[in-house]
Amino acid sequence: MPGAKHFSAVLKLHPAHLESQRPEWAGFREVEPLTDDGSALFLVGETLRTALMEGRGEAAEYFRSRQNADGGKSGFVRALLLQTELWLEPTEARARDCYKRLVLEERSLDRDTIARLLMLIAFRILESSGIDAASEFYVLAFRRATGDLKKAIGGVGGDFGQNEYIYFKRLTSPSVRYDDILDVVGSVSTKFVLDSAREKFRSPFTRTFGSGQSALPRELLAAQLQADWAGAYWVYKRVMLTMASVGLLDSRSQSETKAAIVNWIAGGGRDIERLLSSNEAIFDEDTAREFIQSDLLNGRRVSRTTWQKVCSQLWDVLPFDLAKDWIDSSHLELRWISSGDDETATQLHPDQESLQTFARLISYSPQLWVERFVSLSPEVRGAVCRRLVPADVEDVGRPASDVLVDALMDAIRSAESDPDASLTDAFLCLAAIRASSRDDDDDLKKFIVAAQPREASAVVALNFPDLANVALIEDLEEEVISRHVDEVQANQEGRWSSFGSSSSKQIAQAAMALGRVTPRGLEAVEATLASAYSSATDVIDACQALVWLLDEGVTGIRTPPTELIRDRSDLSIVDRSWTGRDDLRAMNAALAGLRLRVSQDRRSQIDQLAFAVRDPDVQVRIIALNQFETKRVDLHEDSDAVLDNLLLGAVFDPDSRVVALAARLTSQITQKSLVELAWARLADQYAAAHIRVRLTATDAALQARKRGHENAYSELLLQAGASDSSIVVRRLVARAL
Repeated sequence: MPGAKHFSAVLKLHPAHLESQRPEWAGFREVEPLTDDGSALFLVGETLRTALMEGRGEAAEYFRSRQNADGGKSGFVRALLLQTELWLEPTEARARDCYKRLVLEERSLDRDTIARLLMLIAFRILESSGIDAASEFYVLAFRRATGDLKKAIGGVGGDFGQNEYIYFKRLTSPSVRYDDILDVVGSVSTKFVLDSAREKFRSPFTRTFGSGQSALPRELLAAQLQADWAGAYWVYKRVMLTMASVGLLDSRSQSETKAAIVNWIAGGGRDIERLLSSNEAIFDEDTAREFIQSDLLNGRRVSRTTWQKVCSQLWDVLPFDLAKDWIDSSHLELRWISSGDDETATQLHPDQESLQTFARLISYSPQLWVERFVSLSPEVRGAVCRRLVPADVEDVGRPASDVLVDALMDAIRSAESDPDASLTDAFLCLAAIRASSRDDDDDLKKFIVAAQPREASAVVALNFPDLANVALIEDLEEEVISRHVDEVQANQEGRWSSFGSSSSKQIAQAAMALGRVTPRGLEAVEATLASAYSSATDVIDACQALVWLLDEGVTGIRTPPTELIRDRSDLSIVDRSWTGRDDLRAMNAALAGLRLRVSQDRRSQIDQLAFAVRDPDVQVRIIALNQFETKRVDLHEDSDAVLDNLLLGAVFDPDSRVVALAARLTSQITQKSLVELAWARLADQYAAAHIRVRLTATDAALQARKRGHENAYSELLLQAGASDSSIVVRRLVARAL
């Protein structure tokens, strides 16, 4: 049947059938009216071809001109034409109109055909108006469907705000499985995964990237068209995930990356926060508005959970009007849920992402934010207060700061009976408000000093020395030392215990807050290095703690026994499993940083760190670079050039986490020409860099200006920071200038 052949070829995007003139189609072009299935299939195929090549407007005009109003069409033809109308005009109004006409066809169509058309209507409304509007038609489709079709529709109920059913028997019906589409998806996925795997075997410093626009494979675009036209939403999701994966692996522009992210979300992909965070540089006010309003329909297109994850990642790039809308309309609640085996026992469960996002929005308009904040219930206000960030409240002027101070104090008092509540940030927020606008408030100072919990005392003292509670810090130090000794002992006995926090670093923090370290505390940290059973993470943390103490002058030059800081050649038993990094090289990089401060042979340590900073494992590179975070180590003259080149090389690293650390260390480069080269690299890559790079580079440029070491490139960075897409970077520049 030529009409069916043309229809099938257009759905497969066959180049020959996408041409505008084909002599063998002349007979079909003149068929009038639609009297058989072949002419109907040709009309649909030609309509799809016109839409693809000339636009949906031209296709709709052609489609309308070729239809006749007689009643001689079969039920198949009427269903086909209805399906084509929905594809040409995917709006809620058209979908509801098609539903009214479908009701009149119930007697002439079987249950599964009606269910497919209802599912197509639900799909179209989902994309145009969101979940709530599409839900009613999804329910109708699920009720009408039978057999495998019912299983397939039931498996995607979560996307329409309904229950999602899991069936353990696989689908067997070819008309539901769509094996031809899935085979294409599988082959494309395999090819791109293999290509990506081969790329990962190459050093990140030798990879090359092509230029120009990338193109999705024609077979994959055809699979998307087929699933979209058929309304097979369960297959469409898999196609979207594959398109997103291919797009993210092979994108050449910001628009392609954004389209891939939309496809990933539409396909139900996971780790949305990580995906948005790693690609945050593509978002500015315009792209964020389009992404939020057009692609996600202001949250109506996705589930509430997904929407909250999106909001938590994009809060800092919003246009002001959207930020204001979010402040006014944020859905904030604490849900009562059962606790434990006793069904009558309930507790408040916070909606984490919504509360966190709302807390960060104070940066846009403190006054508007406070007006919404005071309207919340006391429980919700307390939950918001525990999620405030000190940097966000520093510049909150009165009277907003007065409201915040009262609320923070209330939240601290109400959480005193909750042993699991973390109040460190709440106290840091109070201290930041006091330092910025209420430094003469003695009552607030007394409250912070007296009420701060033991676990927050060292951090508060390090950031605000005038608020130190020495007795609490000493108690904290004693507690952490005892816990650390118990942990080392447990590891030596083969119990490999961990208490969920880095006790070595906590000992160092307490010592720095007090300005001295006890012999018992120093011995406890060194015991971690001496134990053959210490995990790689514990060894790295112990090295970093000793480096802090040495660099801050809390302890003098102390040379631990040589065997404590020798290179490791084997892992502890507890580490003999994959941890996501090369633990041996990571430990040896940390040990080299410690030896650099206590050994006479510093040149060999610098050489070892120079290799570590170029390690294929990014986590090893970060640990190696962290050895210079506190200060530039004094070296012999012949080693200065090595360290300068080490720090400069890190600025050119392909990973943003390493570049962010390197940006902070540009001030340690001694050669003027290399300093300018580092600043030039940061300025050149600023627009496409991750926010962690833009933030640290801008801060480093501000510090360089304060020291009188600014240059043309650092000033360019400050200009870029003043107009950055993120309010966090703009706020940093505004405060300094």
